[in-house]
Amino acid sequence: MVLSGNFEGPTNSFSTSLLIPQASFQEYGVDSLVLKSRSDGKNIELDATAKSIKLNEAISLPPLAIKISGHNDSTVINLFSASEKRVEKINLNALVRTFREGIAIDFTSSDFTINGKSWALNEGGNLYLRKNNPAQGYLRLSEGEQEIIIKTLQKNQNETDQLLLSIQKINLNDISPYFLPDNRLEGLVSGDFIIKDPLGNLSISTDNFNSKLLRLDNDSIGEITSTLLYEKKTNTLRAKGNTLNQKEFLGFDLELFSMTLYLLITELIFKHELTPFNCWNDF
Repeated sequence: MVLSGNFEGPTNSFSTSLLIPQASFQEYGVDSLVLKSRSDGKNIELDATAKSIKLNEAISLPPLAIKISGHNDSTVINLFSASEKRVEKINLNALVRTFREGIAIDFTSSDFTINGKSWALNEGGNLYLRKNNPAQGYLRLSEGEQEIIIKTLQKNQNETDQLLLSIQKINLNDISPYFLPDNRLEGLVSGDFIIKDPLGNLSISTDNFNSKLLRLDNDSIGEITSTLLYEKKTNTLRAKGNTLNQKEFLGFDLELFSMTLYLLITELIFKHELTPFNCWNDF
């Protein structure tokens, strides 16, 4: 590790440079990390580059560059990752404004790839969350038939802010390697999630989370319909659902206490043998 820098007291200006050839923690790793910062006393800039970033045994990001420019309560963030030898890339650009009671995010043209598929973020997407003002915003991510939408909902007087998170036909095969690297999870998932009071007593609920063509390590599970409820106040996630196929039926009713990561399975009925898999080791 190599660290250098300077500071000028009269102007409060400074610059620093940090080089880390290699670092790792558990399954994560980074090669040739360079961090540079500078300030003239009014503005501050941070540049970070890395030759590669390892997320797990199966996934690593190509060369990455992050540029952050801040002035008062406004910060411009540019993130870019790409390689000529790989199709994966990330190009995210946003203006973030912070307030005592919330945050505002404005996105400019952005896109990224997952499993070779190009996702686009709508131009002009924004999200404003402030405790003393109504929430506003609309974000749309899309790739073919896959779609993720976040938008604010109208509320009545004395009600808390509400957001709608809608996911449609998300391909699990594209994203499962990020959280289940040792298993193969396939299928399409859709659902509408209501997010209440995002800056206070957050709660997230859905009564139409469903899957199609769901498979785990080549074992067919089929179509599942379920309801979910997360409450920050009690740090509890509740889920209940079942497969639509009554001949090979799978039903579940569970509570996950996130503070203790203790899983209570109050009802679990299997009439179909599935390959065991580990989904809690990463928590």
